[in-house]
Amino acid sequence: MIKSTSLIGNVKSSVNNDLVNAKIYLLEYDANADSIYVVDSVFSNNLGSYTFLNVGLNKYIKAIPNIPLFPQEIHTYFNGSAVFQFATR
Repeated sequence: MIKSTSLIGNVKSSVNNDLVNAKIYLLEYDANADSIYVVDSVFSNNLGSYTFLNVGLNKYIKAIPNIPLFPQEIHTYFNGSAVFQFATR
């Protein structure tokens, strides 16, 4: 049995503002296939918060800012990395 848990987080802009209505992807990395798969997605709320339920191992987060609200921001993975290879779990 694989242990799962909830994942609760908050996304911020580069100037530390809450990223409202950002698309948050829960990704899984398959090392055997060297591939990344979308497991689930949600939108952040008005405080930049998001929640995923029943999250297993080897998962990553990618945030896509709401471009009309945050035109200067870029897509990032957990820890602010712009590329998957430098993201941490």
